This record gives sequence, C-alpha cells and structure tokens, in this order.
Amino acid sequence: MDLDPVHYYIQALLAGMLGMREGDIRVIKPHTGGGFGGKFELDSTQFCSSVLSMKTCKPVKIILSREEEFTATKRRIPMYYAIKLVRQKTVYF
Repeated sequence: MDLDPVHYYIQALLAGMLGMREGDIRVIKPHTGGGFGGKFELDSTQFCSSVLSMKTCKPVKIILSREEEFTATKRRIPMYYAIKLVRQKTVYF
C-alpha cells in the first residue's frame, strides 16, 4: 500500500495515541484528492474505529452520512469574508 502524507500522518498520530509502533498500524483510506491540509487531522471516527478493531480483532468501517460528516468532524474551517460590491450607474451590454 502506498502511503501518501495523509496516510502516514494518521498512522503516526494513531501510533502515538494508542502506544503502538507505526508499523503495527494499517491505515486504509479512499483517495480523497489533494493534500492541502483539510485531511491532515485525526477525528473521533478514526480513533474509535482503531480502538474497536483492537477490541474485536476484526476490521472496522465507519460510514458517515453527509450530515454526520459536517457535524461530527472538524473538516470545515470557519471563515469570514469582507465583500465590497460596486455598481456602475450605466450598464453596458
């Protein structure tokens, strides 16, 4: 399995939190495109699936609905915009 920066970062975070070696943790994530930082975090579903997998000795898959994705994870960074609208008196077509 190829480890892109996101996979490796999640693997390293889980290893630290669970007191395990990075090589003992297998991260399987679908390709989400781009590595611009929005996916560089460990959320509760990833941690919970790891703990459940250790307890049951079986793979665990957690699927979130779109609504759950927005409410249960920290995937969106709050932003504020300052917008100035300008309108001309004469409109040319």
